[in-house]
Amino acid sequence: MEEVEDLASKVKNIGVEQLFLETENYWSAWVNKQDVDLSMLPRGIRKLYKTSLLIMRTHVDNGGAIIASCDSDILQFNRDTYSYVWPRDGALTAMAFDMAGFQEVSRLFFQFCNEVISHRGFFYHNYLSDGSYGSNWHALIDANGQPQLPIFEENIF
Repeated sequence: MEEVEDLASKVKNIGVEQLFLETENYWSAWVNKQDVDLSMLPRGIRKLYKTSLLIMRTHVDNGGAIIASCDSDILQFNRDTYSYVWPRDGALTAMAFDMAGFQEVSRLFFQFCNEVISHRGFFYHNYLSDGSYGSNWHALIDANGQPQLPIFEENIF
């Protein structure tokens, strides 16, 4: 409660408009860093590229977790969300950040992966952004009645 009161006081002192301006300036500077030359692209494509980067960044928390989707539509039916970190999907997103010149974001993701990888060298099916295991809707028993781990196996190459 104390933290909430402190934050409310800060917002009142600084002002909502000023905080919006500072936030806009921060993200504008972030997306406009020029590690990749976009000058040969039409203006509309450059805008779409930058919008895509900002949308991607909204799915990354400061601990490096890259969630697949902020969508909560399934909450009403399945009492769950899709806000999971899927190691494969996160790796593909991290690769896109790398190619766009935002290695600091992908570095955070790989640090997250380093924290959650099992001591036996594999990733579980999915994770919550705090590193705990996510929901699993796959069978934990194989066709022969043997237990199977909820790991994500896929060859993408």
